[in-house]
Amino acid sequence: MKPYRFPTTRPGALYKPPGGLFDQEKDEEQIGTIQGRTPGSREEWYVATALWRLGHTFIYQYEMFGGDVRGGQYVDFLVVTTVPQSTFIQVYGEYWHSGELGSEDKFKLAQLENEGLEVIVLWASDLPDSDTAYSILASKIGAA
Repeated sequence: MKPYRFPTTRPGALYKPPGGLFDQEKDEEQIGTIQGRTPGSREEWYVATALWRLGHTFIYQYEMFGGDVRGGQYVDFLVVTTVPQSTFIQVYGEYWHSGELGSEDKFKLAQLENEGLEVIVLWASDLPDSDTAYSILASKIGAA
């Protein structure tokens, strides 16, 4: 399998996150597809592998409220094997979200919470590798 190369401003350059957390050999070997789709970030890949290791069934990039239409959104993960009800997981990166939730993010989270389902927000800076993602998710939702 050919490793995924993240888009950058320089053609052919590999994505390098701030803080020197990039391990080219390790990351290129590990990143694959999630349910046939290329992950939006390494951190989404880490969350997916953690969910698989925990034995959960999930839907990646789940469309809510019309998806691309105004007022719609895509949830990064809808975990359907959590009890008593499904759980949404959003992975937020500091590049797009500036390290804090803006008004649009808060509105979208409120929409999800109004559906009566649990919403877990994970920040990319808290997910340096899949083992950390596994530990966080094991404590928040446990094994299936």
